[in-house]
Amino acid sequence: MNNYDWFQPRKRNRNLLIVEGNHEKNELIRALLKVYPKIDIEMDDIIIYQTNIYQLYDEIVKEYDADWDKYDVDLPFIVGRII
Repeated sequence: MNNYDWFQPRKRNRNLLIVEGNHEKNELIRALLKVYPKIDIEMDDIIIYQTNIYQLYDEIVKEYDADWDKYDVDLPFIVGRII
């Protein structure tokens, strides 16, 4: 029998922020979270997207076709393939 006691359950209902670079994460988002302390976002939940937002759009279109806005886009999946 497997023992999964070491496995910590994932937090549900988490937010994912995708920013384009270190400046956005380290300065802009940190300032935003400081001004609005009730926003429940951890710095570890902020993913630095290593390219520009247009590349993200192209990846979404490649995965879901041109009518991607009609689908529930799995953004963590898309970003995870690129990062």
